[in-house]
Amino acid sequence: MVFAPETVGDDLETSAPTAPLMASLDWGTRKSLFLERWKTERPRLINSTAAQENVANRICQQCGSNPAAVRCRDCRPRPFLCAECDVSMHTRHVLHNRDAMTAGFFQPLPPTTFVADKALSHCEMPEKICGCSTVSLRVNPGKVVAVVTINGRHDLSMPELSCHTCDATWAAGLDDLIQSGYWPATLHFSTIYETDVFYSFEEMKMAAPGLSCQAFLRMLDQRTFRFGRSGKISADNFQQSFFEWEAVRFEVENICKEESFICPACTPDML
Repeated sequence: MVFAPETVGDDLETSAPTAPLMASLDWGTRKSLFLERWKTERPRLINSTAAQENVANRICQQCGSNPAAVRCRDCRPRPFLCAECDVSMHTRHVLHNRDAMTAGFFQPLPPTTFVADKALSHCEMPEKICGCSTVSLRVNPGKVVAVVTINGRHDLSMPELSCHTCDATWAAGLDDLIQSGYWPATLHFSTIYETDVFYSFEEMKMAAPGLSCQAFLRMLDQRTFRFGRSGKISADNFQQSFFEWEAVRFEVENICKEESFICPACTPDML
């Protein structure tokens, strides 16, 4: 039996790990390479971020003919609209966050600017309020309210319907608000909360029990200012409304015989 001669040097070269393999085994090297890649890409990221704020001449992505005048952050993937399409779209979506492009830079728009009738159209309205034709119905801005959503505070008006033929009128009431997914701060509802805000606060408290109500509201205030709006959210009103909403939910769950609240800290998994 003949054995091939040993090639110690070749074996060592073959078995020696390459530089990338060594880097993958060393945490410090991997971290250094990771940061170096970010540093290399940083100039391109800066340019891309700056280019995002460039107000170029664009065509409306809804009608495809008029020049764009508004950028809506919630109408993606077609965020650029002309003035006419902006009114048409945001009469129905008044809580969208929009920026004007007419001044050569993006300027945040409050929800009552370029919104037809300046009314909270998310509130459900009856199709008829009298025996007259629906053509004679008009939506008018009614009582001024502060609407609080997960994107902060919006100063809007409650919708009111009026008939030009018989002068009949309709205004949204407490039941209409609740049916539309809102909750009043008081029974006179000068401030109303979207119930999604309460659900979000409850879920965050469950995940992070140390979160305070003031910290949550500061986050909502920051979102208000970020999108070019103004106004503070009252912590006392929010907390009282949240407790009332929870109490009503508890009673409804009892009526529906749903499973009651289970404290995560008292479950066997936490013991």
